[in-house]
Amino acid sequence: MSKPSPNDLRLEQALLSELPEGVRLPDSAEPQLEALRRDNQAILDRYPAERVAKEIRRRVDEARVPRRLWWYSPALLAPALVLAVLWVGKRPVQPGLDGRGDDAQVAGIDTDVQLKGQRAELRVYRKPSVQGSGQGSGQGSGQGAGQGGGQQAPERLREGSVVHPGDVLQLSYLAAGQTQGVIVSYDGRGSVELHHPISGAPMLTRGGEQALPKAYKLDDAPRFERFLLVTTKQPGTLDVAQVMTAVKALASGSNAEHATLTLPDAEVFSLTLRKALP
Repeated sequence: MSKPSPNDLRLEQALLSELPEGVRLPDSAEPQLEALRRDNQAILDRYPAERVAKEIRRRVDEARVPRRLWWYSPALLAPALVLAVLWVGKRPVQPGLDGRGDDAQVAGIDTDVQLKGQRAELRVYRKPSVQGSGQGSGQGSGQGAGQGGGQQAPERLREGSVVHPGDVLQLSYLAAGQTQGVIVSYDGRGSVELHHPISGAPMLTRGGEQALPKAYKLDDAPRFERFLLVTTKQPGTLDVAQVMTAVKALASGSNAEHATLTLPDAEVFSLTLRKALP
């Protein structure tokens, strides 16, 4: 096996939020970081922790091996190593809808165990379409509407996923050790909306994926919908008004879809969805 290059080590450290003090990666490293995050998620999707743990228990029961690690067979160690890499309790749950309307919470999220070094992350789920659902009303993106239906699981959206006017989205986050966070979005018209906190201090809840209280309906703004999670570990250092001012300046710029939001002592997670208009 070849030794990882210093660049590879720096990328891994950045992914784990363990870069040495004073060291920063260039903006050009972001695509490589995003590729690493996708690889990590692919492993999690391919090897659910419950299934791996069940297989480990089955093989232990069958083999009845001694407890001394160096006597374990390779066949038994393989799934154990996978479990050690994943180190999760419960995966996020995406149950069906309860028919309370489009502004009701879409994704019921169960608690899970945080991955070591995991970065604070914003997740977006789309409510399954139902027969007779209409297009966006052209009003603010946060408007609730209509009656939901069906019992399909919400679809998790990724960077670059295509959305449509009238789609109902659920936002959730992983605090990953961060104590404060602001969640905000803006669209191709430059309209900015604050999703968290609704009021009070921008505190984050730890202990797994946390869904915001209400779903979010897309209007007919063109081109894109961009969501930002701004976090910090230092209590009292994240000012919601300052974040909103910075985001509004970003949203009104010529490169709003791709520009980087930079705030002192803060980390920013960005997710951009492509808007397909009728």
